[in-house]
Amino acid sequence: MTPEIHRTAPPFVQIANHFTTQIKAGELAPDTKLPAIAEIARQWGVATATAAKAVKQLQADGYVRSSSQGTFVEATESPMLSFRLPAEVREQFDAITQAEGRDRGDALVEAVNDWIRKRRSNRQ
Repeated sequence: MTPEIHRTAPPFVQIANHFTTQIKAGELAPDTKLPAIAEIARQWGVATATAAKAVKQLQADGYVRSSSQGTFVEATESPMLSFRLPAEVREQFDAITQAEGRDRGDALVEAVNDWIRKRRSNRQ
């Protein structure tokens, strides 16, 4: 089955989310080699720069590592999120990154800041 790009989020976000979902589901185990960037681009029908941006996002999130041998699955959960976040923050983070297609780092900061503001307003 050929993956399809939809207009709901930038293509690199959709590609990164696709691999993230496979990694979290255990379909791509640690140390599994990802397809080459050129192959990802071909499969998704996008430019190699778009595929490379998706892989860079996966690296930034801690899901994969790259070497001269290729790109490999690093972890089944992003180390960025491995510390304990309140469920409310995790839910908002997931909603922002999946529905809005936002950068995961920015989404995490926004979700945490919103949670902090809510806690402060509840104290007053």
